[in-house]
Order: sequence, then C-alpha cells, then structure tokens
Amino acid sequence: MAPLMDDQQVTEVHRAVNTYLRENPGFNLLNPNHFPQLVDEMHRQISFTEDTNPNEIFTSVVAMCAVGPERSSPPGKIVQEYLKTFKDNSVAGIDRVVEIAVAYGCGKWRDIASEGDPWCRQWARALSVMIKGIESAVRESNVWLSTRVVGYPEASFWNSEDGRDAVYRDAALLALYMINSQSLNPLHISNKGVLDIICESDGTTIKVKDLNYEQYLPPGARAVFEINGSACLKKLSETGNEGERSFNKGTQINILAQDVAAEIKFTGSIKQISLKIGESAMIADPIDISWWECCCGNKNCATRHRLDAWLPSTKINLWSFLASAVKGPESVFKVNTFVTGMYYPLLVKEGAVSSMRIRKVPVEYKYCSNKDCTNPDPLRKYEGSRCSCKKPYDPEKTLRRTEDRFIAIMDYPIYQRQERTRCNAEVVRNDKNEKCDNLYNGSCCPLSHCNVEPKLKRPTYVWVRTYSKRVPLEVFEEDERLWIEQPLEEDGGS
Repeated sequence: MAPLMDDQQVTEVHRAVNTYLRENPGFNLLNPNHFPQLVDEMHRQISFTEDTNPNEIFTSVVAMCAVGPERSSPPGKIVQEYLKTFKDNSVAGIDRVVEIAVAYGCGKWRDIASEGDPWCRQWARALSVMIKGIESAVRESNVWLSTRVVGYPEASFWNSEDGRDAVYRDAALLALYMINSQSLNPLHISNKGVLDIICESDGTTIKVKDLNYEQYLPPGARAVFEINGSACLKKLSETGNEGERSFNKGTQINILAQDVAAEIKFTGSIKQISLKIGESAMIADPIDISWWECCCGNKNCATRHRLDAWLPSTKINLWSFLASAVKGPESVFKVNTFVTGMYYPLLVKEGAVSSMRIRKVPVEYKYCSNKDCTNPDPLRKYEGSRCSCKKPYDPEKTLRRTEDRFIAIMDYPIYQRQERTRCNAEVVRNDKNEKCDNLYNGSCCPLSHCNVEPKLKRPTYVWVRTYSKRVPLEVFEEDERLWIEQPLEEDGGS
C-alpha cells in the first residue's frame, strides 16, 4: 500500500465530509448511489494526487470520516490501524469499503474503549448505519408474520409511526446483541449465593436471591449463559436431590421453558436435565455467570449471529450477513428457518407490540373431505367447525393433523392447548397402505376407514384455534365477554 495520508490531509477530508453530510440530510450509506457521489464530490473539493494517495486510501478515509465521530478528526494512529484493517480484509476490493468502515466503527477487529478519545470508542454513526441495515430485515419479518399469524398487527401497521418505532427498537436491540455476544455485567454468585431454576405452571423463573436478580422465561423462551469456573447443578424435587451435573469453565447452559416442563441442556457430552412443574435446579458454588445476549440456543450462534463472524468477501456483504442473522439463512421466509435466526427468540421472550409474543407450536388442522370443496388451500385444510366451502366437520370422514405454525400469545386467547391421541393404525388411503395419523378424542379413532383402538395410547398436545376475530385490547379491557361472543365456530372457519 502506498504511503498513508498525513494528519493535515485527513483533517481536510474529515471537515469536507462532515460539511457535505450536514448540507445533505437525506444522505444514506445504504443507498448504493450515495457513497460514490460523496467520494466524487470529495475528489472535486480536495486536490490530492493519485501518486501520493491512491484511490483506495482516499476512499477508505472518506468512509471512515462518514461513519466516525463528527466533532474531531481521527488521530493518525487510528487512521493507520484502520487502513491496515482495510488492507487485510479488502478481498472484495473497494466495493466493501463502507461495510468495513461500519463494522470497524462498531467494534470489529479492535477493542472498544469505554472512555477517552471518541475515535477509540464505538462510533455512534457506524452503529446507526448498522441498525438501519438490520431494520429492513426486521420490517420484512413483521410484514411476513402479519400474513401468517392470527391476531398479529396488520401489514400496514409497520409503515405507521408506532410500527416504525417498534421496528427501530428491535433492530437496535439485535445490533447490540450482535456486537456484544455476552452480557457486559456478569453475575457473581458468592459463597452464600444460590442460582435457582424453578419450573412453574406459567413458565420458568431464574433467581439469584442475594443479588435480587430474577429472570422470567415464558413457555417457548430460552436463556443461555456461560460458566466462568467449575460448578455443579443439582436437581431438586419434593423427594430431595434427583440428579447432579458437574461442569467446567466455558460450559454453556441452555434453559428452555415449556408449557409443563423445563429443559436444561449443556455443551459437551453432559446429559440434559428435565424439570416438571414444582421441580427446580440450583447452582450453589461461588462462580461468575455470563449471559448470552442472543438466546437462540443454536449451536451455530457464534458463527451466524455475531458481527465478529462476518468475513468480507465477494459473495457475502455485511447487509446480507445481518439479514441472515436476523431472519435465518434462507432468502425465502420459512417457519423452520426463521426460528434459527436472532429475531424469533426475541419475539418469543419479549414480544413485538403490546406485549404480544409469538411461538412455534403444532397447530391442529382439519382436511375437508368434500370432493367439490372450494377451499383455496391446496390441501383443503381449515380450522373451526366447518370448511370455507360450508361443509361441516364430520369426525368419521374428516382427517385431523398438525402443522408447525406461529401463533400469537395475547391477553385474549386465540389458540388453546388441548390433548389429543394420534392414531398409529395401518390403513388403506388412496390405494396405499400408510399410517392413519389422525388426531382424535376418545377411546378409538372415529374415521370410518379406521375405527381402531391403539395398542399403545400416548397423548399428544396440539394448539386449537378457538376464536377468529381480532378484538382490540382496549375493547377487551372494557368488556371481557366480547371475545367470548365471537367463536370461530360461528365464523365459518379460516
């Protein structure tokens, strides 16, 4: 690389860049046309020769000044370190210059100072650009959920002021989670302290009494933390100790709250522990605990959901990496890939708007047996007491099965958890032998071609849609009976 720019030249670029940004408030680094326009304008204003400062150095400093602190020009040492970082990571050439500047400003490739020169700390404008890069993925996710989740805000809501505020809030949280993989303030359990994991009827609670620390996990939510030492976790019940797990420094503990249980998993070959309602587990050893900001629980979290994991290349730009981290690795939204992203666990635990959470659950569907059915669904599936073609549910003819789907957990119930039995009898369907797989209540499968009582009857739990119409929360608070008067059975299904 050619000789670096001297301090006077850098100061001149910094002043010119910030003057341009003030005079052009609509400037947006995510717009592929805006940064080249900025560079061209800087070339017109500043007469540096190509021999002294090649285009890649000049362009890199322009990008640095555009996302760095505004009030002072960058010190020479910072410029040298930044340009060396760009050279080491410029595999994709100058096309990645803005992305490298944003990532560097947010803390990638360097240690961020908590005080002192603002150029040694996290750059606020770089973080702002990163948040904007995440906002589009968050907005797309919510619009998609609006078309898939009963009771979720309408797609138009996300273009309203409240919707944009909600998108920005979630994008800012996700940006900070990507930058800070672990909590900046780990919990220190003293000799007298105890960390309790308590399975309750409405979720799982994690407590450290002597620190007044408490974290609630609603069903479907996770918490992930890392142990900074050796410790032992003991399972407790009314009969006393029922299991111990010992682990060393660096072990990750993944807690999943379920409807009637909690699962505690460990990295390595340590066997998991399951808790039923009323049971608990505890760590009573003096130890430090670092919470993972991203609580997806995915084994690939460190390589997919961390800014440090992004490697500049010709194929994967920073914005694609951020979008993939938020909504999963697939370019097309799918239920089973969306749950592997960072945004899903946030929506499960914290919720979107008005404390509305979502969950992936097995939802029960009925499959219409009417040969002349006009249901637009390719499989003619529906919810409720009758199909959209008006044919009523007939337990002797209508197959019931589940499909993984997102549901909204709200102050008024749209779905309820119910027990079923899954028929495992062999039947002839469409001239083929296959398992019945029908869901039913009672002692035996009611389908006319089956009607078999299973040898081994095991209950399974499904979620059943019981109310269809969207009732505003303010209406629900005024009159609790309103939602009861709008059952799905009177609405013709969905």
